Amino acid sequence: MFNKYNYYNKLYLLIIFILLFSIDIFSKQYITNSLNNRQIVINNYLSFTLIFNKGIIFGLLSNNVLILYILPIVIISIILFLIIELCFFNTNKILDMSYVLIISGACGNFYDRIKYGAVVDFININILNISLPIFNIADISIFFGVIFTIISNICIKYKNNNKF
Repeated sequence: MFNKYNYYNKLYLLIIFILLFSIDIFSKQYITNSLNNRQIVINNYLSFTLIFNKGIIFGLLSNNVLILYILPIVIISIILFLIIELCFFNTNKILDMSYVLIISGACGNFYDRIKYGAVVDFININILNISLPIFNIADISIFFGVIFTIISNICIKYKNNNKF
């Protein structure tokens, strides 16, 4: 059945997806065109360093040829599953937002794999002289999407366990 509220809510989520995906793609395009093996240091905690990550998270399995064939299938499967869940089955607003964050980040990184053969990472953060792995806007989006998914599932379990 057509639900006007649900329609506008999903349209709002599509706009968020387009915005996040665009910010990610444009930021990576800007960095690849302007850095050229340079590092831009903003302060002691933040710098921009261009790397091309051929592996998965934190550069793991970057020398594994099998990952080049399996990873695109896994990424497409996850994206399709989340889109189907978001469009047809999910009614939780927090999960809606978390799925959009994950989908936009996954699409941004998948676009890089198609265009460059690797994911463009450039944000370098140092905290207490510890350098975090270099990441990008899509990674931030995926990270917060996973956090929101965990929070939503905890809230749902708590709500279901405390019904009278």
